[in-house]
Amino acid sequence: MLTDLIKEHAATLEYLISKIPNKDWHGISDACNDLREIEARIQTIELCRAQQIADGTIPPPGPIVRAGDPLPYKVEIIQDAKRTGQVKVE
Repeated sequence: MLTDLIKEHAATLEYLISKIPNKDWHGISDACNDLREIEARIQTIELCRAQQIADGTIPPPGPIVRAGDPLPYKVEIIQDAKRTGQVKVE
């Protein structure tokens, strides 16, 4: 589920950037709202996992991602993303 949310976050971010050249402010606003909801769900999952680890319910998986840490993928803006909308998500 967390992996799916991370992929959804990356796709939504890519969609948001693609709307900039056309000045589709409604689409950008919708994407921003979607990103806020996705990030809240990711944070909730991470906090629940952290609590389960603290309680000893589940073992630690390795490094713990804490709220506010960067997401585990990078977005590279190619050339002038504002004009072309080109992005690369890894």
